[in-house]
Amino acid sequence: TNTAVSTASASATRSSRRSFVKQASLAAGALFPAIVPSTVFGAAAPSNRVNLAAFGVGGRGTADTDLINKHPDARFLAVCDCYETRRLARKKAWDTLYGGDYVKMYTNPWEVLQRKDIDAVVIATPDHWHTPLAIAAAKAGKDIYVEKPLSVAMKWSWRLREEAAKTNRIVQYGTQQRSNKAFRYACELARNGYLDQIKRVETWCVDSSSQYSALSVYKYGSLRPIPVPHDLDFDLWCGPSPLRQYTADRCTPFGAYHIYDYALGFIAGWGAHPLDIAQWGLNTDHTGPVYYEGVG
Repeated sequence: TNTAVSTASASATRSSRRSFVKQASLAAGALFPAIVPSTVFGAAAPSNRVNLAAFGVGGRGTADTDLINKHPDARFLAVCDCYETRRLARKKAWDTLYGGDYVKMYTNPWEVLQRKDIDAVVIATPDHWHTPLAIAAAKAGKDIYVEKPLSVAMKWSWRLREEAAKTNRIVQYGTQQRSNKAFRYACELARNGYLDQIKRVETWCVDSSSQYSALSVYKYGSLRPIPVPHDLDFDLWCGPSPLRQYTADRCTPFGAYHIYDYALGFIAGWGAHPLDIAQWGLNTDHTGPVYYEGVG
């Protein structure tokens, strides 16, 4: 599976729940961490519910949390985002879904991680925040789902791996194509010999302009400084990256993907998918490339 799982040592109630999550993840490659099917417990009593916090609820974060909210035994208690409008929108939607005033809004991630009632976090921020938040969450004793790409530097990724092992956290990285039956079927064909001996695998990443229609109707890339939007905490958005002047496209996916402070480019944001499937189909998850060549 694509889920990195380690055994937890916690209280009896939490240990029982985590034990189930571990086994389910190993068996089925569950899409998200710590989401227990409602059939296991019947009605989702608060003691059996997985309490979650969401970091980043833009397009990707909203899609992730919508999927999780289909499980009645999972509930978001906290939302943290740099944009006030996004925080308000998610709180309103989730409180309506849950039928009460349950969700608290935050701009300070560390305040969220200090909450003892949060079991796990969903991290769908811009790329440069992924691993710093995941490391902090592991240190705080939270299980983690973190979107791809995992980090902007391998040393960050290794540091997260070390911290997760040290703290016995369940960590899942967003290689969601492994939950798609078409990719699984292709990998089963390859791994069971139906494609004969595989001598070469080629993967490629499309240009972002062919992936998003917005790029063909709006010219992105302005470098002219403009005032920060009233609902954006720009200092928080920059986070572990250098503090720059705000520009129109800087905090959009189309801007951030092309700024080295925040990302490794679309080849990391999307190219991680075909590389991951190639590794899966070859049954070489625990190896890495031995030769690189790049132009551009």
